[in-house]
Amino acid sequence: VFLGQPTPTKFAKNEVKNTKYNLVTFIPKVLYEQFKVFINLYFLVVAITQLIPTLRVTYVYTSWAPLAFVIFITMCREAYDDLKRRFRDNEVNSAPYKKLTPGGVVKITSDKIKVGDLIYIEKDQRVPADVILLRTTEKAGSCFIRTDQLDGETDW
Repeated sequence: VFLGQPTPTKFAKNEVKNTKYNLVTFIPKVLYEQFKVFINLYFLVVAITQLIPTLRVTYVYTSWAPLAFVIFITMCREAYDDLKRRFRDNEVNSAPYKKLTPGGVVKITSDKIKVGDLIYIEKDQRVPADVILLRTTEKAGSCFIRTDQLDGETDW
């Protein structure tokens, strides 16, 4: 890796992606997660048995309607949560940073940062990637790094 120069090796993008689903995998993954829970699987089996005339105990809709309602509400909640995750990801990925180049300072978004880039990180700004700190503005040469995004603790 050479600082400030393109690298010949392919590295992963510096992009935050916390979403669980995409358009194709949403329904299968949500259904799998729901029916892996025993109680939902039990109610599915009961609802299926109500489709067989000899095993029918009650009306078909009395067993399918509650199950469909619970699955529908769960799917709506999962879609809402995943949409919120996508918006947060877009916010983090579009955060502006300054990249130091031989031609001067260039403004880029955090998802455009590549291995070997020299990034200028200002006070109270998130660290957008794994970095090696080369210099600080403190006279003693020290810096304070909050790690609450890594370990979840906010006791500072």
